[in-house]
Amino acid sequence: MNKTPTSLVSDGVAVSAYAKLNLTLEVLGKRPDGYHAIRSIVVPVGLHDDVVVSVSGDGADGDVSLEVVADGADISRIGATGDNLAVRAARLFMERTGCHVPLAIRIVKRIPIGGGLGGGSADAAAVLVGLNSLVTRHSSLVTPLSTADLMEMAAMLGSDIPSLVHGGTVVMEGRGEKVRPLAMADGRSPIPALPVVLANPGVFVSTAEAYRAVRDDLTDTPILGTIYDTVSRGMDFASVAAALRNDLEDAVLPRHPEIAALAAAMRGAGARAVLMSGSGATVFALAEDDEEAERIMRALPAGCWRTLTRLLPDGVMAAHGPLEA
Repeated sequence: MNKTPTSLVSDGVAVSAYAKLNLTLEVLGKRPDGYHAIRSIVVPVGLHDDVVVSVSGDGADGDVSLEVVADGADISRIGATGDNLAVRAARLFMERTGCHVPLAIRIVKRIPIGGGLGGGSADAAAVLVGLNSLVTRHSSLVTPLSTADLMEMAAMLGSDIPSLVHGGTVVMEGRGEKVRPLAMADGRSPIPALPVVLANPGVFVSTAEAYRAVRDDLTDTPILGTIYDTVSRGMDFASVAAALRNDLEDAVLPRHPEIAALAAAMRGAGARAVLMSGSGATVFALAEDDEEAERIMRALPAGCWRTLTRLLPDGVMAAHGPLEA
């Protein structure tokens, strides 16, 4: 990896940081390092934060400032700047490349914090991709890092981040560091671009506690009749709905009845494909068409966060890349 020091001009890049859903989440047992081994099919959705990374006119080389602006998301849980995943991603990128400059990160936040949608992870992935463009676009001394290099860096920050750097529909394994695309022979995702309703009751779910509560007798057995078996020919709504699975639901839903109530409301409105994403607290309902999605939206109780968007199975970040700020 190139560690040649360099300098940047004072401008920036803007990257849309897309949320993710776990269509499947298998917890396969505890690893020797204390993490749980997982296997999950991850797909991006249209909901996204806006992340701008720019060279700051203030501060010493290596300083990173952070501004977070709410646009539909509650940002009261934003912690200390130094602990923020986006800031940690920027610092790691500078450390690994040897490019130390004062940086400013601005995030317009739409993805609920701690909601199982990978919002913080998506922001960190966007910073890595954006910085890779920013550094290499303005210096002949730095060779762009490969996607594999960025994913290796991402794995040092968090389990979801490599899959979001990769983009598109992927199978995530290990503790999240092993990522491979889920694609048909022509390279397209087998998952259709279905409408999806997202809802969150506003409760906080500890990911660590959710995994600790998972039963110990889980084994590394494949899901029968799932996406893995039908990838070669693509999938329709019914086959995606039949494949949905989240091994964390049994641990989380009894402890958080508000999440279970949202899932029940979706099913009561006729939703046939309802699941909690990640460790929660967001639940989602896939719909066969926009009319069904809007009916599910109307059935949700007042006071919960909700949005109507779509699956983006073939990805967006890799296709469009970062935009100049």
